[in-house]
Amino acid sequence: MILVGTIHTDLAGPRRLECLLNKYQPRTIALEAPHNYKLEDIIPLISNAKKMLRKKMKRNPNATELEFGLLDSLNYEWLISFKYAGLTGSKLYPVDCIPIELDVNFFVYSTYNMMAYVEPSCDIQKRYYNCNKSIKKESKVVSNFCCNKREKFMADKILRIKPDMFIVGLSHVFDEYLDGSPVKPLHKRLGKLVTERIRLCDADKYLEKD
Repeated sequence: MILVGTIHTDLAGPRRLECLLNKYQPRTIALEAPHNYKLEDIIPLISNAKKMLRKKMKRNPNATELEFGLLDSLNYEWLISFKYAGLTGSKLYPVDCIPIELDVNFFVYSTYNMMAYVEPSCDIQKRYYNCNKSIKKESKVVSNFCCNKREKFMADKILRIKPDMFIVGLSHVFDEYLDGSPVKPLHKRLGKLVTERIRLCDADKYLEKD
């Protein structure tokens, strides 16, 4: 199984993920998404909520290009994977235990606000390859979500499903992004099932050839 580590605020995330999916052509994909929801039900609601938020932002003269970019890339891991599965017939498996809010508009607004809060000033490429002071603020937020209970829940799901690929946040894939947290990272729980760990930005070497 290939573990793909993403940064949720990666503005280039959608095209990078689409590139990796087309390269590896997984037939079964696990996602860091609530396990108790069907993606085909929740994706249209999220898309509509994002459209509503975009309209609201357009009425704000102080809204920046970065803020619009963050909104466009919000939940790209789900949206791009869903699109890929629709084209190829691949199976998607949401495996996270964190529940999505029943009010999808609130979920999109609150998630966007959190992403905007943790977005540091450094460029994304540095965040993919260096754990330094510039991402400490995000690491603290990550630590609140990356508890042992959650890692175990996702690992147990993955070990039963044995998907070709698991698309999940970088801190679950590479230890250094846990910022000293005592959490046992997901990839160590999966053992030999993991054949490769890659950063989403690795897609750039394939994009450059196109």
